[in-house]
Amino acid sequence: GVTNGFAGVNVWTEGSLTPVTREDSENSMTMISTNAPGDWWKVKVENNFATVAGKTYEATYTFSSNAAGDIKFGGDNMVCSTADVYNVTVGANTFKVTFTVSADNAYNCLELGGLGNFKLTFTGISLKEVVAEHTHSFVNGKCECGESNGFAGVNVWTEGALTPVVREDDASSMTI
Repeated sequence: GVTNGFAGVNVWTEGSLTPVTREDSENSMTMISTNAPGDWWKVKVENNFATVAGKTYEATYTFSSNAAGDIKFGGDNMVCSTADVYNVTVGANTFKVTFTVSADNAYNCLELGGLGNFKLTFTGISLKEVVAEHTHSFVNGKCECGESNGFAGVNVWTEGALTPVVREDDASSMTI
């Protein structure tokens, strides 16, 4: 499933920075920062994504921006397998990052402090689990996952001292 929404998203600034203003509408969340560019983590969008240890996820941020610069995806107990820094352009943007977590409910956020003075309007913040595609390996018509290819009931054999027949199955054929 895909989690999407802004209700559980927390927006904040660190220390003595001017607080970011936030306006939510039915289908968007707008953030305005008047701070100069600084440390990545000093302006954040904290996500409310529930994660499970050992699983891989793709976070997607869809937004428009009036400023250009870099933002960063970060968090605890995770390793990103795609770039965690995104170069924002003026106009429409989509930032996708794939990461694997080593703890349940791993903290993750979008760090905007490097962008500086900006107005961002998010129209989508989502998380989906990345499920690795399984390649079936059929032995005598059956895969270790339980899938069969239609040749599962076919026996191939040789009698006596003859060299055994070699059999290779794939999803749609049996070769001997």
